[in-house]
Amino acid sequence: MTRTTSDVEGVRVFFAQGALQLISALVTFIGSMLILLLTDWVLATAVIGIIVLIGIVFGFIFTRLCPLFWRVQHNLGILNDILQE
Repeated sequence: MTRTTSDVEGVRVFFAQGALQLISALVTFIGSMLILLLTDWVLATAVIGIIVLIGIVFGFIFTRLCPLFWRVQHNLGILNDILQE
């Protein structure tokens, strides 16, 4: 029961805050890139290259940390089940 309540609360918080922040960040990013491209296309290509590099690094880190996160979540669920009894 605790696991279900926690999952429902996480989904509620995501849709209440996370989705709105994601849309806001995407609009800000796209607007900034358009202004940068119109101002200085050489600098814009350098910035886009750096952003792609950062994305690759984050993707690598995320693929390494995701299984660890799920293992911790599973163990936390087991612990909550034991404590609830």
